[in-house]
Amino acid sequence: MSKIKCSNENPTKLEKYLFKISGLYPIYKHDNSCTYVPIHVDHYDTYPLSVEIDEEDIDWDRKIAFDLSSGMVWLNSFYDTDELSLISQLMKELDEKYCNSQNR
Repeated sequence: MSKIKCSNENPTKLEKYLFKISGLYPIYKHDNSCTYVPIHVDHYDTYPLSVEIDEEDIDWDRKIAFDLSSGMVWLNSFYDTDELSLISQLMKELDEKYCNSQNR
């Protein structure tokens, strides 16, 4: 069983909230793309700044990939309207967090 180590040392309020309600965590970041997946952990009350997780504890079927350069979001599952609204807000936050900071 292989483990994946990832971190998000500066999470936004929305990232913390999405983790709390659905376990979404940024598993992959590269240049202008980010991939979030629900991870299965013991507690969702405290947002982990870094995590080492078994691949079997990652819900790959609910993957969300953001292409920050084009503003596109790829959803790998079904989400209700509230989750879609939050995902849209997260795209805006990611643009501010990563793209705007690179232009400074």
